[in-house]
Amino acid sequence: MDATPTQSPITKRPRVGKSRGGRKELPEAEKRTKRIVLHVTEATYAELQAQSKASGRPIAVLVRAMTRPQRRVLTPEQFGVLRQLAGMANNLNQLAKRGHQDGFGAVADQALAAADQVSQLLDSFTQEAGADD
Repeated sequence: MDATPTQSPITKRPRVGKSRGGRKELPEAEKRTKRIVLHVTEATYAELQAQSKASGRPIAVLVRAMTRPQRRVLTPEQFGVLRQLAGMANNLNQLAKRGHQDGFGAVADQALAAADQVSQLLDSFTQEAGADD
């Protein structure tokens, strides 16, 4: 009998710790550990199902989104007002710098005019925002 060398079995290195695959574990603050049972009418459930199918999201995700405070989305007009306000704030900063250099008496009229413009712009912005609510 000829002696053939036997192959040693391939040994896998044992894994240390958790598996590398799969979803990462959520931080403790983000884990959903509490359960709420909600009873609704047939009509409400049918409405939720329709919204679920239309959005492609599960009912639980829809209900969760409904219970969270909604972030306010600015209209293009409101965004434009904020851009104007940023420009005016920049002008006021420049006037303040010049006031420190040359004395505030030299820029007092310009500063009052700029402050009045900012005040009017803020008033119009809050009126627009109040009309949306």
